[in-house]
Amino acid sequence: QYEYPRTVVVAGVTRPSTALQPQQNNNNNKTTATTTTLTKQLSQSQPLPPLLTTSAEQSLLQSIQNVISPPKKPLNLKIFMRRAPTQEEFFRGSLQRNPISLSNLSAQTPSSEVTVRDLRQYIADQLQMSETAELIEVLCANKILNLELKLRVVHQVLWKQHLLENSSSVF
Repeated sequence: QYEYPRTVVVAGVTRPSTALQPQQNNNNNKTTATTTTLTKQLSQSQPLPPLLTTSAEQSLLQSIQNVISPPKKPLNLKIFMRRAPTQEEFFRGSLQRNPISLSNLSAQTPSSEVTVRDLRQYIADQLQMSETAELIEVLCANKILNLELKLRVVHQVLWKQHLLENSSSVF
């Protein structure tokens, strides 16, 4: 029977120990003696230097995290806005840019995504109604949107569902 050297774990990295030598064991009754010899070799072995530096280890962990849970890509959406004909006289300003790119909208908090509230504020600013933005309701697919909804979610759930239900082409 041939026994292989045991492995030593140093700083989270498993490597075979260079201090251990394989031993030939011809008799099964000598298992205890071999185990004792290997234990002595493990206790006498010098600690191995780490394979990775701390910064390299952090970089590796970050790369693994990006593979497991990739960062969200920013959506490049265009929002087409249309004012209801019955509302023309109430909102006299004009929307200068139509369509609006989602990248042109800024979230109220820098770390969060753009919400319907941010879109409503943008529309109010364009119509010179910044102080009275609460008068504006934003609709998508004939449904009034909650101000806390993220525009990414509105696009992926509500708008895509609306397009699929009202598609005139047959597959």
